[in-house]
Amino acid sequence: TSVASAPPPGLTADELESKGVDATRNGDFKLAIELLKKAVELEPKHNSAWNYLGRAYFSDRQYEPAVAAFKKQIEINPYDEYAFNNLGLVYQQQQKYGDAVSAFQKQIEMNPLDKFAHANLGATYIQMHKYKDAVPELEKATSLRLDDAELHVTLGTAYLNTGENDKAQAAFEKAVQISASPITWNNIAFELT
Repeated sequence: TSVASAPPPGLTADELESKGVDATRNGDFKLAIELLKKAVELEPKHNSAWNYLGRAYFSDRQYEPAVAAFKKQIEINPYDEYAFNNLGLVYQQQQKYGDAVSAFQKQIEMNPLDKFAHANLGATYIQMHKYKDAVPELEKATSLRLDDAELHVTLGTAYLNTGENDKAQAAFEKAVQISASPITWNNIAFELT
C-alpha cells in the first residue's frame, strides 16, 4: 500500500528520486514509479532517475517500461555505471538471452572489473547451457566477490557441466566455508543431483 497517493508538491527532481528509491527499497513499487516518473518529468535528463525508474519497473515486473527507462538512461549517459547491467537483468528475466549477453558484455567493456556484470553474464550462459562460456565469467566474478557463497555454487555448477569435477568440488567447498547455511547446502545438493 502506498504511503501517499501523490508526490508532495514542490519537490525537486533529486528529492523525488530519493523518495522513489526509498519507496522501491520498501517494496512500494507503485509509489516509487509515480515519484520517479515525476522526477524525470521535472528533469528529463536527470543523471540517474531513469535508472532508478527502470529498477522500480523491474521490481514491479513491468519489463517493457523497465527496458525503455534503462535505454533512456543509456541515451542520457552512455557510460552509466549500472544501466547496461540492469538492462541485461531485464532481458535475462524475459529469457532474451542474446540481448542479455550483449548488455552484460557492454557493461564489462565499460568496466572490466564490474562485480555484478561478470556474475550475471556467467549466470546467463548457464541458463543458455553454454557452460564453457560461463566458467571464465564466473571465475572472474568470484575473484571480485570473494565472500559470495551463492556465486561459488554457481561456479561449481558450471564446472560440473564441463566435466571439471575436482574444480566443482573445490568451488562447493569454498561456498560452504563462506556460508555453511542450510540454503548453501541445499543449493549444492541440488546441483550434485
